[in-house]
Amino acid sequence: MRRSIDRRMQGFRRALLLVAVALLLQPGCARAQEDGHEALRTGRYDEAIHALQRAAQADNSDAIVALVRALLEVGRYDDAESAVRGWTGIVSPALGTAYGEALLAQGKVADAERAFLLVVNGRSPLESAQGTPTLPAQIPAGAERALLNAGVIAWRRGDHDRALDVFDRFIDLYNTGAARSSEALAAVGAAVSYLGRRDAQLFHDANRALGEAVDRDPANHDARVRQGILFLEKYNTTDAGALFREVLEQNPRHPGALLGMARVRMIEGTGDPGEPIAAALTTNPNLVEAHLLRARMRMIAEQYDSAQAAIDRALAIDSSSLDARTLAAANAYLRGTDWNRLVQEVLKRNPRHSAVYTSIGELAVQTRRYTDAVRMAERAIALDSTDWSAHALRGLNLMRTGDVATARASLETAFAGDPFNVWVKNTLDLLDTYPRYVERTTPRFAFFLHRDEADLLFPYAAALAEEAYDALAERYGHQPETPVRVEVYPRHADFSVRTVGLAGLGALGVSFGSTLAMNSPAAREPGSYHWGSTLWHEIAHAVTLGASAHRVPRWLTEGISVREERRARPGWGDHFSLDFAVAYTTGRLRPPSELNDGFVRPRFPGEVALSYYMASLVVEWIEETRG
Repeated sequence: MRRSIDRRMQGFRRALLLVAVALLLQPGCARAQEDGHEALRTGRYDEAIHALQRAAQADNSDAIVALVRALLEVGRYDDAESAVRGWTGIVSPALGTAYGEALLAQGKVADAERAFLLVVNGRSPLESAQGTPTLPAQIPAGAERALLNAGVIAWRRGDHDRALDVFDRFIDLYNTGAARSSEALAAVGAAVSYLGRRDAQLFHDANRALGEAVDRDPANHDARVRQGILFLEKYNTTDAGALFREVLEQNPRHPGALLGMARVRMIEGTGDPGEPIAAALTTNPNLVEAHLLRARMRMIAEQYDSAQAAIDRALAIDSSSLDARTLAAANAYLRGTDWNRLVQEVLKRNPRHSAVYTSIGELAVQTRRYTDAVRMAERAIALDSTDWSAHALRGLNLMRTGDVATARASLETAFAGDPFNVWVKNTLDLLDTYPRYVERTTPRFAFFLHRDEADLLFPYAAALAEEAYDALAERYGHQPETPVRVEVYPRHADFSVRTVGLAGLGALGVSFGSTLAMNSPAAREPGSYHWGSTLWHEIAHAVTLGASAHRVPRWLTEGISVREERRARPGWGDHFSLDFAVAYTTGRLRPPSELNDGFVRPRFPGEVALSYYMASLVVEWIEETRG
């Protein structure tokens, strides 16, 4: 009996010792957790991970959640998964959700979906029960983000009805006050943004929920980034950029905010988007979205091999990524390889993934293939009639191919579904002014002129256009399809909207092939603009685009057009300047192999204009040395 009592006393003493140790460690662990959260908030990720690992060793559930989130933010997805698997404490909804996100980031979609569904059922995603749970009528507090992720997975495989049912539940969570925390409100905002596809006014509700999430917890960077992305999707780069900058002021290394700033730069054409992309990948080398944005930039610059390398890197991280597979199909299209096979592989994974066609169509526009863009948009609409971006793509490019009457119907459909689309709205407003224009024709041209200047301008423009057609068609052995439509705008803002959907374009004219648009003399200050030189330049584009089936590289078609201006008349076209001499001698100009970047990714003010002249010199050198 005495030995038995001794053993019990020994066990009791050991328990007391463990409690004492825990009490002694508690202040240190609490400090480690506090330091870890602060380091994570400010982007000192190595410090954050080290401190949170220490705090988590004391079975601190908040610390383990923060640790896994930190590992996810820097792209250590397998380490995040392992950290949860090695956790011996209770798996909270927040930790279970982070575990599912670690699985999803690695392309383990089925395992991730099961994890999210277990969380919304109030169970641990680590349990070994067989089968996939169903959605419960009620979810536990803290499982809102898991429910959101379950809906997103359903959406990505094309099960839109199921996904929308999931997202619809968030309206009740908000209206009943069940979504109280910052993270729950952010999940509401993200879910309701999907519902905006059915009712555009719900985007206002999504924005309100995300704003409340930020107000509830100003340190919730993810909520602020989500709100910025919502603004981007609704064509508001100003407010989006402000939100991303707010995050970067607190955490200069936040990958989501850096990627958001890259997207803002791409849309606005301000600054080099490659810089924030590179910074995002420095923080998180496995950020799939950053690799894909880099790939898209390279495709626009017609650097298809390096674009494919970025796509392959994304697929190595997440082989399930539909966005990566979509860009692979688009890159194959641009290269002229077997793109349709890749499209079908995407559609096997998600039969309603209309974005595979809209993405190809958008990149077709960037590489001047406007008729192809219309066809791709029509295929997207056949898959999903609520893809408003596809209706917009079709309408805007029917305008570019000269089918104005049909374009209006598509644009009105797009605007009814997405009234935030400023490009569509501006174009519809421009179409409302078309009754003020008249059409005048020659044997090979149809001029679309404002009625106040048609009588004065037409005789001169008609003669010059016919002369240019004869000279350029003979030189390049190609006759553009006729009639060539020439739209001449007395207001530069109208020309800009006709070209890119927004005011403020710096160009003077544009060629979509056999549809040209340009400023009239009235659109510019007297003495600052030669409309005849611009008309000749754009007709040269019509010839080179047609001769190459719209495959001519940007730098080459621009170089030929500037060269032909100089050939046509003394004083026309770009000429040698002091600015060019300084840029050339200081090595600021691109070599011929990178000239496309000078047009689409200028590194300094004035580089675009200098690239025109540089391209014309390369063309002149080719003529002199190769004939």
